[in-house]
Amino acid sequence: MPVLPTIALSVCALVGPEPDGCRLTVGYGYLLELEGDRVRVYEHRALGALPVAEGPLAGDMEYTLGDDSVTFLDSGVCLPNPYPAGSRAVSLSWVSHPVRLEATELAPEVPTLEQLRDPRFNLEWFLATFDEHYPFFEQRAPDWYDLRFAARERVEESTTDAELMAVFGDLIAPLEDAHVWVEGAGLSAESEIPDPDPRASETLGRFRRLVERSYAEDRFAVGCRRRLAWALVAGDLGYLRIDSFENLGTEDEEDLDALATALNTALEDLRHARGIVLDLRFNGGGYDEYALAALGWFVRGTPVAARKYVRTVHDDVAGPFVHQADLRVGPRLGGPFRQPVALLVSRYTASAAEVFGLGLLERKAPVAVVGERTAGAFSDVLETRLPNGWTLALGNELYTTPDGTCHEGRGLPLDREVPTLRAAQLEAGEDPALEAALEWLRAADRPALWGTEEIPGKR
Repeated sequence: MPVLPTIALSVCALVGPEPDGCRLTVGYGYLLELEGDRVRVYEHRALGALPVAEGPLAGDMEYTLGDDSVTFLDSGVCLPNPYPAGSRAVSLSWVSHPVRLEATELAPEVPTLEQLRDPRFNLEWFLATFDEHYPFFEQRAPDWYDLRFAARERVEESTTDAELMAVFGDLIAPLEDAHVWVEGAGLSAESEIPDPDPRASETLGRFRRLVERSYAEDRFAVGCRRRLAWALVAGDLGYLRIDSFENLGTEDEEDLDALATALNTALEDLRHARGIVLDLRFNGGGYDEYALAALGWFVRGTPVAARKYVRTVHDDVAGPFVHQADLRVGPRLGGPFRQPVALLVSRYTASAAEVFGLGLLERKAPVAVVGERTAGAFSDVLETRLPNGWTLALGNELYTTPDGTCHEGRGLPLDREVPTLRAAQLEAGEDPALEAALEWLRAADRPALWGTEEIPGKR
């Protein structure tokens, strides 16, 4: 059997001795087998279990959630723990909250070498991963079961890697989900959202320069390795572009410190602005933790920005989804920016950038969302392996607004829809979405500007 890669498990001290046996994560598909001071970790499906990691248990694989019931991230973002005190949980490096563990009678059943190599078994594992963990069939692929039947008709024992990847690609293409892809053996397939103007994706840097050249009152200031840029525009209005919620720091400065420094500087420079355009059109996401922290500069208090649920197939929980965490706006020292904010979004706005948008809608001061439909891909990405060693990625979490509305597949709700980032606009030197955002800010004290009775954002 080939050498298996390890998975990253962030760790805290284990409280007290842990009896031997197996623990299954609620959602996420991991099985932990404890034996003495050792633990083996498997990716678990109904078809079996794939070993992915093994190591000493001594304080570095799981921990107990205590009576305090609040987890504090480095950013100051607090995630209330929905589990009972004393519950066992494991911290997965790509998930922003503890994942609950439950004792199980299941034992790991490792596939045979023949099964690992068999294209038919790999297809069944692929389908089982979606069936057990993907939450969005209703929104994205109501005919999923018909697609499964067609895929099985195409795969045989002699199916080549290229042919198998083509089958996977045809399965995931209808999902139009930016968080779904598969890769291996030098091949890959992605579930892409159709782009109304594919030419534009190659010239996004020119769109940025168009804004800087045509609208800024003075030279743009930058921070976070140029992932943030800001300036006064149109006289007394501000413009702040956030291009990413990851890779913000340097070797000498942590990401969150760099983000705080840049936002403090930007808001100080724009302190006299009558309103701000927050441009997230180029922001494909990153870490929810950073997005929630950044919200603290624009949303007063620490309201719930979103609620997160995980897809699960456990028989001992109520329903197919389990509440994981309330994602709260990160607190900061001093008051947030209180003037109107126009959030500018595009089809490239995705993931953590959309979570930022959900949280921004909770601000009490006026806010409007301008642009076009965002990607509608909110979930963290669950990266798993297929038996043949290929990587399969999919979103397995359901994000909702505090009142329970899910925007998966639909994107952020828009106050004004304006096609943006089109090649023709660039050639004409125009940015109609930015113009619409500035128009709203200039008249933000007139609630009926776009035919509504209330200020956009007061949802």
